Amino acid sequence: MPDPSAPKPPVGGWKVSGRWTAADAFALEAMRPLGEAFLPWTGYALSPSSILKIITLAEFYRPRVIVELGSGLLTVYLARYLRYRNFAGSRIISVDTDAAWMGLVTEYLERERLQTYVELLTVRRLRWEPGDRDRGPSQGGWSFELPDHWYSADAIREALGDDRIDLLVIDGPKGRGTITRYPALVELVDHLAEQPTVILDDAARPPEQEILARWSAFSDVEFTIAKGDSIAIGRRPRPG
Repeated sequence: MPDPSAPKPPVGGWKVSGRWTAADAFALEAMRPLGEAFLPWTGYALSPSSILKIITLAEFYRPRVIVELGSGLLTVYLARYLRYRNFAGSRIISVDTDAAWMGLVTEYLERERLQTYVELLTVRRLRWEPGDRDRGPSQGGWSFELPDHWYSADAIREALGDDRIDLLVIDGPKGRGTITRYPALVELVDHLAEQPTVILDDAARPPEQEILARWSAFSDVEFTIAKGDSIAIGRRPRPG
């Protein structure tokens, strides 16, 4: 009998990835010291090679406060990494809207005794009206309309408290063919640390390309995308 508490698959079922490369196989092997418990890889998850890049950036820049928009496999790997490094005072705030999915993520964290490393924040998507907070250019000249809903920004800011974000990973909310992720930097740019790392997934898609262009109009975070990558990596220029 099906478990009623299990997350419901999206329309069309779970999208199982069949596009992994040799780089993804290498990434899984490289991350093996962090933990080897089974995780359900789907086409909606970041690829192993992308996760390895993010973990490598964390190793270089040593973020204390990590905010992840869109929970999933990366949540578990980041928690494994924090356990491995044992950084004092580190925290992960992982944000999603689907309570059933967050229940599944909780199961994986608890199975590996990682729950103390992650604050899972289940929030609603609320009506988003940028108003004065739309720091980018006006709508004219852009291909995509601004989104009208986004995560509860107040809930995220309340969870942050006085902390500043050292690593911001933007992998949600879902929305194919739209710029649903645009509000992330509009709402959180004032809460970034002095030298943050900002990751945008699916960066090669036209909506995400426009998001990056809009962000560059009001933010000093400079993004780069390596050839063949699906993630854009943003950093601020160092002073001087």
